[in-house]
Amino acid sequence: MQSLKQLSEAKTIRDFFRLLSWETVSLFALLPALLFAVTPALQFFNNLSCGWWYNMTTDPINNTCSVLGGLVLLLCIGKMIAEPVSFRWLCKEYRPMFFFLIFVLLMLVSTAVNGVTDFVLHGSPLHESLFTFLQYIMIYYFCGSMICVPKMKRVFICLFLSVSLLIAVLALLDYYSIIVIEEFRDARFMPMSAVFINPNYYGYYLVLAILLSSCTAFMEENKFFRICSLLIFIINTATLIINCTFGGYLACLFGLVFQLIMLYSIHRRISRGALGMLLLYLAITLVMSFWYNNVFTDFVRLFFDLQMILNNDEQAGHAGTGRLRIWIETVGYIMQKPLLGWGVEGTWEFESSPPHNEYLHRAVFFGIPASISYICGAFSVYLHGLRHKNRLDCYTLAALTASFGYLVSSFFGNSRYYIVPLASLILGMAFKAPESEKK
Repeated sequence: MQSLKQLSEAKTIRDFFRLLSWETVSLFALLPALLFAVTPALQFFNNLSCGWWYNMTTDPINNTCSVLGGLVLLLCIGKMIAEPVSFRWLCKEYRPMFFFLIFVLLMLVSTAVNGVTDFVLHGSPLHESLFTFLQYIMIYYFCGSMICVPKMKRVFICLFLSVSLLIAVLALLDYYSIIVIEEFRDARFMPMSAVFINPNYYGYYLVLAILLSSCTAFMEENKFFRICSLLIFIINTATLIINCTFGGYLACLFGLVFQLIMLYSIHRRISRGALGMLLLYLAITLVMSFWYNNVFTDFVRLFFDLQMILNNDEQAGHAGTGRLRIWIETVGYIMQKPLLGWGVEGTWEFESSPPHNEYLHRAVFFGIPASISYICGAFSVYLHGLRHKNRLDCYTLAALTASFGYLVSSFFGNSRYYIVPLASLILGMAFKAPESEKK
């Protein structure tokens, strides 16, 4: 790590930024990631003491992370001015950020056209304002993408998995009434939601934890960390099955298959570790099906839902627990204002339900071009990973796998202000290759 003595040798601001290492920039970028990684644990302890809503935990953390993210941005700008790089190289290596900046610009244009409402400034009952959507990209994704040192990604993953284990153990203890946690049984909370209020949101959090641990369980060099990751994978998978979030279950399944394919493309042979994690996931499902048959039931329901849709059945709108009807309704609103959308919560007064699809969510708020630019940004992260696949370390691959799973789960769920920052951070870490790539 760079010492302060080295930086103190700088005689001018330009010298300071020349001496400033990217590893030091990564360290500052790591701080917002660590802060948000502990929010579920902080929410649990806040619930014990005050019964706080989640936004009362995340708001001060978001404010702190915004300041730290602004500092990281200034350091990056200063570094690039002191050590100029060609615009062509910048466009090539940071292509995802260019797409995300287009998304940000379109959000601002949409807001200017649709008007600055109270929802834009302060958010809806779902606690997502314009500033929240901006933070997802400009703070969390950006900071995640600047963490270019593998050992720093390791610190984040270790902390994230530790917190997920704590929440899962507490949720299971409460579920089986071994320890009654009144805060998990509040009337506002649904069963097996832990601190996340809704079981679906907890399910999408578990997707990130399961897929991160699936990679470190067999690729991590430290044996103790491998064993811990395997234990966390098993406990979180069992928790997800009890949680009954089928979209999350499918996302993990697709994520594990993606990991297997990714490692095959790198080594040109099937990875026994990745195959083992996929088989373990299916084995846990099979064993738990003796007590919890919800996964099997959900697959049967999915089969009949697809059959209804293909046969154009009049009950097809109920497919996906009513999601198809909501998606069709949302598409109708999108087609009324396809270019710039309705603005933040512009359809709140006459929309029967949130879209239950993050891509449609962005399209109805900010327009189809904005949603496409977001999708292109996420897709280009994976193109970047494929281009540098032979230089991917364990933690970048884990982030790619977890992000892939979350992007799949986004087809079935709503954007949530205490989950998306974590997903954005991990997507950013999936983009950035090791430090040796910087030129």
